Amino acid sequence: MGRWVDIRVMNDEEKKELRIRTLEFGEELKMIIRPKDQSDRTTFRRIAEFLKKGIEENRYNERIFELVLGYAKEAAGPMSRNPAAVFITIIKEEIGYGENSCI
Repeated sequence: MGRWVDIRVMNDEEKKELRIRTLEFGEELKMIIRPKDQSDRTTFRRIAEFLKKGIEENRYNERIFELVLGYAKEAAGPMSRNPAAVFITIIKEEIGYGENSCI
């Protein structure tokens, strides 16, 4: 049986604003944790889309972007040898990234 998802009905302007905010989030994330390769860039794009979908499905509000950027800053601390891996671990634990999703 499929899972019922309450998808938020957004008008065109809200959809546009969310797309823009999602792109801005992706750029900010890349400034905090510099992607090493194409795999990192793809992962960051998927994270942005995961958050966007979460907003559309009413799991999150737009403050999730700032929360996740805070996790990125934490992961990119001076003692971190692999900030991207630390970041993924944090968001898996804190917001359930990757659970029950098609990412």
